[in-house]
Amino acid sequence: MHPERDKFLDARELADYLHLGIATINNLQRDGVLPLADFVVGRQNKRLWKLEKINKWMAENCQNPKKEQTA
Repeated sequence: MHPERDKFLDARELADYLHLGIATINNLQRDGVLPLADFVVGRQNKRLWKLEKINKWMAENCQNPKKEQTA
């Protein structure tokens, strides 16, 4: 079993994981840059993202400036 497949991040954990602020996470999702949450739970509409989905999104959409400078 792959541990990433079962891991979910809430908005705060996602912000920490991406080294961003919670407001930036909200803005990225509002602007359609960040993938939609996989689940929205409870009265407080807690959003949850699959870690596997976030890692795939990062690999496909985020550039590594240091890597590009050396290329």
